[in-house]
Amino acid sequence: MADIDPATITRWQASNRKDEQVAARLAAELAGKQRWHQVDSTFAIATRMDVSKTTAQRAKTLLATHGAIMQDPRNRTAGYFVQ
Repeated sequence: MADIDPATITRWQASNRKDEQVAARLAAELAGKQRWHQVDSTFAIATRMDVSKTTAQRAKTLLATHGAIMQDPRNRTAGYFVQ
């Protein structure tokens, strides 16, 4: 997985925003995973972390914005993968 600045992760963990807290937890879960490892579905993340699907999707978008995960460029409906 592409490294995210540890200070960013620490800031997300301490944030009042739920999407940033979930993004920090996801980043920790995905650390050390190989490129193209499929990220769980938004529904699975929401269920596991007891948050709304919207919050889970925002967390995935936040990780994608920081280059940690990406959508398959050949098939955007395939979901997100570790970058």
